[in-house]
Amino acid sequence: MLDRTNEPFRVSVERAGAGQSACQLKDRDVTASALDYLEELASRRKQGETRPFAMTVGLMLPHQPYVAREKDFARYAGKVDTPTFGPADPAREHPYVRNWREFTGTDQVMLEETARARTAYYGLVTEVDEYIGQILNALEKHGLHENTLIIYTSDHGDQLGERGFWWKQAFYEESIGIPLIMSHPTLLPQGEHREHVVNLIDLASTMTSVAEAAPLPFAQSRSLWSVARDGSTPWLDETFAEYCTDGMSRWALPEPVRQRMVRSGPWKLTYYDGERPQLFNLDFDPGEQDDLAENSSYADIRDQLVAKVLTAWSPSEIVDQMAHRRVEKEYLGAWARVTDPADSYRWNFKMEDNWLSPA
Repeated sequence: MLDRTNEPFRVSVERAGAGQSACQLKDRDVTASALDYLEELASRRKQGETRPFAMTVGLMLPHQPYVAREKDFARYAGKVDTPTFGPADPAREHPYVRNWREFTGTDQVMLEETARARTAYYGLVTEVDEYIGQILNALEKHGLHENTLIIYTSDHGDQLGERGFWWKQAFYEESIGIPLIMSHPTLLPQGEHREHVVNLIDLASTMTSVAEAAPLPFAQSRSLWSVARDGSTPWLDETFAEYCTDGMSRWALPEPVRQRMVRSGPWKLTYYDGERPQLFNLDFDPGEQDDLAENSSYADIRDQLVAKVLTAWSPSEIVDQMAHRRVEKEYLGAWARVTDPADSYRWNFKMEDNWLSPA
């Protein structure tokens, strides 16, 4: 019923609603495992252990399949807004965006399908909130919350139909602007918000900084601990993101892409190798509706940011790297098919755990 709905195919929008996916069961098991670990840790603490601990809880939700528990779907049914922005004028739509929507079959999505998928996504957010709440409650129950730094973040967001785009394969804010919440009862101020431009990779240096450990060797990240503690700390509001494919994955365009984005202050430029770039000013255009890349008044800004993107980043070298990795992947795939190695590290997804409630 939900085959391929966890990947970027139109079927994930068509088959949305109330029901159950294996992703939900996986997150329940992960949460239960985290709670068991905290129980065990508390027991060791009572026996005198004082060694610091670090724990990563990797939850999948919210993520397609867009299928939520019946109670959560019902909670938001009829209350979720339609997308704020529709598809761009075909004459102005970026070629990559147009190709992606055609490739995934999402160039024609019905309003009813959009409503069901967006409603389910809200329900999935509620479900993951519940699991996080259980973990936070366990920290407090076991007396571990007073000296524990808690970080909540994600690897990507979801377009959810904005601009006629779904999932994550674009540098629009809905997918690349991810949540980052940090909490500590004494070392961090409470209830403050930062406007600084940071990157997910900065968390590694941040955590080693908090732990007063040696800096990571060869790290390309910056600790944002000082910014988190004091919003007036000097900081370079600039970061990069990259998206490159090799044409092997069924969930990517058959033609490999090489894309890189730079965010510098309010400016965001996306560089598409072989295609025109996109340029937005997020202060004046947070919805990324007015592409300024071909506006002569902003040519200097565009050229400066293109130069930043191409500094120490070569699309032609990436072509060679991806071709080499493709050979390696084909070789490993052939080896796996012949040897059939035991798979003992992945949670077992079962097709029978996926279903939709009757309409």
